[in-house]
Formats: sequence, structure tokens, C-alpha cells
Amino acid sequence: MEKISVPTPLGLLTACIGGDSECYPEIFVYLQREDGVEIDLVATDVDLETRNARAYLYGDTSSEGYTRHHVWSENEINIKVD
Repeated sequence: MEKISVPTPLGLLTACIGGDSECYPEIFVYLQREDGVEIDLVATDVDLETRNARAYLYGDTSSEGYTRHHVWSENEINIKVD
């Protein structure tokens, strides 16, 4: 699994590519505290079937479930930029 990390006062801020990037393109961002505990912050992916980009926010650090979800359609991603 490919990862990139930067040290912060709260621990290592890490972004990591999911297990099967070809079939399931996804990236996870989390903080790894000094005691080794990983706190999920956000996950994002692109659904290859619907061609939607999706983001999942983990607002409750005491839970492993996401609290907010957002979807961008292919048309929203491909908006014309001047």
C-alpha cells in the first residue's frame, strides 16, 4: 500500500492508496497518534461504474463510521473553467 505522511503536533498525517487502486480507486487520510492509534479523517474514491467522485468525512473520532458523504457527478467534475 502506497503512503505519504507528514509529521504534525497531533501525529503523522497520512494519505494512503486503497488496496486495489485499479478496480477501486480510493485514498484514505488519517492521523496516526504517537501511541499508534489511527484516527480516520476522510476517504475519497471514484466509482468506475457511475463515474462519480465521492467523499466520506469521519466527523466522530470515537466511531469508525463516516458522518457525512458528498458526491460529485462527472458533469460537475468536468465543468468548464475559464
